[in-house]
Amino acid sequence: MSPWVFPILIFATWIVWCGACISGKAVHDARHGIPDDQRSGTSILPGIPIIPLIFWGLALTIDSATYPWGTYSIGGFHCVLLVLLVITMIRNVWNLHRLADGT
Repeated sequence: MSPWVFPILIFATWIVWCGACISGKAVHDARHGIPDDQRSGTSILPGIPIIPLIFWGLALTIDSATYPWGTYSIGGFHCVLLVLLVITMIRNVWNLHRLADGT
């Protein structure tokens, strides 16, 4: 496996996390009838780059003691998190469409 696959997985997960936060905020604003010009945004910090770097460092630290369990455990956690975040984003987009249709 390429040494870049693991950090790409971690960073991709947290980029998707940012998207899930944005879609969740959009659903919240739409449900509460907040006008477009008064809607607030979200920040990508500390999601990018701090949290992925912490998890990458944690995996490397665990790997230094019990290779390859740091990569397996942190990577597995991020795979599960990524799937859950994608499901959340799909649900939020579906809710936005439903709210826009008025159903």
